[in-house]
Amino acid sequence: MRRREKRSDPIEYLRLRIDMLAEERIKNDGEVAHMVLDKCCGELSYILEMLERQEAEKNQ
Repeated sequence: MRRREKRSDPIEYLRLRIDMLAEERIKNDGEVAHMVLDKCCGELSYILEMLERQEAEKNQ
């Protein structure tokens, strides 16, 4: 089921998801889960960085 709330800013959404995954990692003790969550956070952080760079270039 989809959430009704829309997120219009992808940068804010990525920050939120990265924070949520980091919290999930703290709750989890599994080594494999840590590797997966770290990989997810890393990939999302890379995308976030690209979007922030793109946004900064637009504002110049």
